[in-house]
Amino acid sequence: MRQILVVDDQIPLISDLVQGCEVICAEASEISNAFLLEHRATALIVRSTTKVTYELLRDTNVCFVGSATAGMDHVESDLLCDRNIRVVGAPGCNANAVAEYVMIWLDALNIEKTRTLGIIGFGNVGQRLARYAIARGHRVYVNDPPLADIGYQFPEQVQHVSLEQLLTESTVVSLHTPMIREGAYKTQHLINRDNITLLQQRTLLINSARGGIVDESTMLESINEGKLSCVLDVFEGEPMLRRETIDAVAHCTPHIAGYSQTAKYQGALMVLKAFRAHTGIAFDIPEVSEIATSTATSADDASIVTNHPFRDAWMSNPTPQTFENCRRLTPLRNEHMQPPTWEELDGHHT
Repeated sequence: MRQILVVDDQIPLISDLVQGCEVICAEASEISNAFLLEHRATALIVRSTTKVTYELLRDTNVCFVGSATAGMDHVESDLLCDRNIRVVGAPGCNANAVAEYVMIWLDALNIEKTRTLGIIGFGNVGQRLARYAIARGHRVYVNDPPLADIGYQFPEQVQHVSLEQLLTESTVVSLHTPMIREGAYKTQHLINRDNITLLQQRTLLINSARGGIVDESTMLESINEGKLSCVLDVFEGEPMLRRETIDAVAHCTPHIAGYSQTAKYQGALMVLKAFRAHTGIAFDIPEVSEIATSTATSADDASIVTNHPFRDAWMSNPTPQTFENCRRLTPLRNEHMQPPTWEELDGHHT
């Protein structure tokens, strides 16, 4: 069967690199069941803006789905274990970009290095952020029950604590868990009315993971009471945003924490390697280091985060369309930081 690949047109490199099959680029809003049927698609590569469900793939020939993203909560859970459809993501592709995003805000807001930083979720992003934060001088608490329950040995430079202790003793809290809606490790509304009261006055909450991890109504109450300040890159119900959230949170960005050139390229290349292995089609895939990036300065790139170029247009009319337009038009920043290794941090202890 001839391979026909439908790809989100915001994912770089795909159409330039893939050979030996037909490639159809489309806007995320165009990718529907009817579109896949019309073009006889056999493979699909998307971003998190496309909800990948059995309904989307119904009666199609699609047997490969790639998501050029680290998170996979936009993919219907049963598809992830369907033996007839190969589903792959790009875990860790934007880990450094997101960790750097948090560090940009810590510097921009002049957060004191003496403040304790609590990291919820110790995966690819959380570990990188911990290394950055320790090097900056912070004491770091982490909370990750799934890792703790399998006997994971946390680095001695961090202290794994309960969620309650982390919220009580940290004055900066950064979220880096996946969205899990049920089960023993549920993260939906992980920060909620029952535990947000544990936070100290003037705690800074940074969410660059998924909006629904925080109960937004409860968060707004704490902000309006003057107890909490926030940096939000993600929102509950996204892309439908609440006007009161935009009005209350001084520092909002439209889900662009992972928007760096390196992250985008890594996500695309990881999915392409899986697609090549799945189909057996031979084509060359470069390494990220071989792809030229722009020469913007670290100050220029930080300003994309702290002074988003389309912020005013988005804030004045926060609709799903303006939200997606802001994401789509956001310049891809360069990454200017690399965290020290744990070995290089030897001697830094909590």
